[in-house]
Amino acid sequence: MKKIYLLALVLIGFNAKAQYFQHLYGSGNTWEMLTDGNNAYSGGNAGHFLIGPGGSSFPGDFTINVQRTDMDGLFSNPQTFNYQYYLTDITNPPAMPAFFSADHIRTVEFSNGNGYAVAGSYLSGGATTMGIFYTHINPTGNVVTSAGYFQNLWGVTHTNVSVQEIVESVSNPGDLYITGYLTVAGTGNNRVFVIKIDQNGTLLWGATYDMTNNYNTDSDMSHDIVESSNYNSTCSCHEVMVVGEHIDKTTAASLPDAFFLRLNSNTGVPTQQVDFYGTAGSRDVFTSIIQADNTNIDANGNGFAIAGFSDINGSGIDAWFMALDYSGAIVWDELYDYNHPAGNVGNDYAMDLIERMNSSSNYEYYLAGYTDQGFFGFDDMLVIKTDDNGNAVTGGQFTYGEVDLDRAMRIDQLNGYGTDNDGIAIYGYTSYISPYSLGGFDHMLVKAYFNGVSACQYDMRDAVQISGSATRTTAWTGEYWPNSFYDFPFLVDYYQNLQDNQICYTTQNADGSNARVAPVAPKGDKEAVVSPNPMAQGSQLALVEVESNGPATVQVEVFDMLGKQYAVGNYTLTKGKNHLPVDLSTANMSAGMYTVKITGTTINQNILLVVK
Repeated sequence: MKKIYLLALVLIGFNAKAQYFQHLYGSGNTWEMLTDGNNAYSGGNAGHFLIGPGGSSFPGDFTINVQRTDMDGLFSNPQTFNYQYYLTDITNPPAMPAFFSADHIRTVEFSNGNGYAVAGSYLSGGATTMGIFYTHINPTGNVVTSAGYFQNLWGVTHTNVSVQEIVESVSNPGDLYITGYLTVAGTGNNRVFVIKIDQNGTLLWGATYDMTNNYNTDSDMSHDIVESSNYNSTCSCHEVMVVGEHIDKTTAASLPDAFFLRLNSNTGVPTQQVDFYGTAGSRDVFTSIIQADNTNIDANGNGFAIAGFSDINGSGIDAWFMALDYSGAIVWDELYDYNHPAGNVGNDYAMDLIERMNSSSNYEYYLAGYTDQGFFGFDDMLVIKTDDNGNAVTGGQFTYGEVDLDRAMRIDQLNGYGTDNDGIAIYGYTSYISPYSLGGFDHMLVKAYFNGVSACQYDMRDAVQISGSATRTTAWTGEYWPNSFYDFPFLVDYYQNLQDNQICYTTQNADGSNARVAPVAPKGDKEAVVSPNPMAQGSQLALVEVESNGPATVQVEVFDMLGKQYAVGNYTLTKGKNHLPVDLSTANMSAGMYTVKITGTTINQNILLVVK
């Protein structure tokens, strides 16, 4: 029988209860708006990674502000840092940082634990030249390599470059996709770009796309990208899915439709016609896409969950959640209007989403963004929690903030670390008032239970759900330009340390609720903590991968939910990664939920295994 392996990455040395908290990070400058964030595991200590442009002491320049914290949002070990980086041309590096300004910054963690890939837009000082930069930061915050990329479209000038996302390849880990859009000079209209690079920054391919072949009147902006794990024999590739918005400016309203574009991962060539979603009279935008394992979306687990926003309901802008099967057919189309005590007023935006398997072996989703008429004040961070069919759950509207502006841009999850350690991490920015503000806008990190409870300033209530009425239109009359970019040397370097300020924290909240669950890939852009999971019934072997900081002895046991033991083994660990085979050939495990328990002198971890 074919062997199915359970891969469990367990981080040795984490025993204390983590905090649920709200925390600010910055430098004291006015403009420090987080643009990306995710949970981090590089270096052997789990934590959080926040990034965005920040004002520097050099007029007109924006630096790269990065925080890599521990699980408590603090800086407590060698893998944590709170750094500011600057950009310059490697051919003529100045004595002090100047000349290049960074913006539209995005990040992804390498799945092999080698650190973090960072990409963004650069602007040369005193000029209009804009391009793309990439840098690889190692687990302790040191720059490994950097590169720059500039568009080369046969004399067509672009006045703006906006990087929107960077993700890691699923089929060839270490390779990266960067997407965004270019503004055509003289028109104000945009074209989508995608470039593929390796971990060293070498350009593999780069292309530009116009959805309707009319950049004089139409505008296209991509917002997210993901590579499918499904091998497509038709194109002999893993397709790359790009989502965003298309605006036809020949119409009176000039309203955007959401688009879904498929590319060949090896070449960047479109594999099918582009799909548009929405209606002629509404504003419809896709902001985030993940591959969904949920078989309610696609029978083979190859579908897609997509977040965005739409005013198709006619009562302002609502958070939007659409599910597509692998072919692009609509499975569900749901809108969520913010439930405010004063009535459903204002506009609501979903900027990111994650998929999670709960303790009942069902998938659920968390959409993160913001509302401009929040419970606490001006703009508030907003999370919508749904079931495995896109229906908002009871009490599934989570709000975080204070009297000023608070916006969530990213969301991630932490699973398998214990009842009072797991939960959601919400990444955003705030103009938080004194006494906590570091100055102007600051990066903000909120850690909460899966039911929304945090340490302070949180509200949970039912969201107002409305069924959408978007339609799908398939058409490709656009244009594709291969070889649109070239690469060149670039320099990113450390400048100075930044500041932080804790708003509130607690090690446990009686109102909080977390079930131990099987972690899944939160963004489609990095490997999950446990894979594959669920596990096929009849599997003969479980392979547990344990990373240790030094020699240790552990026991690995497998129990069902009633406490019956199915397997046990003792193992000696060495420093680094250890692969521990657990024999299940005589276990006769039926479909259900099991606990893989790993215990030793420095570890006490439980990981949920689902057998189907």
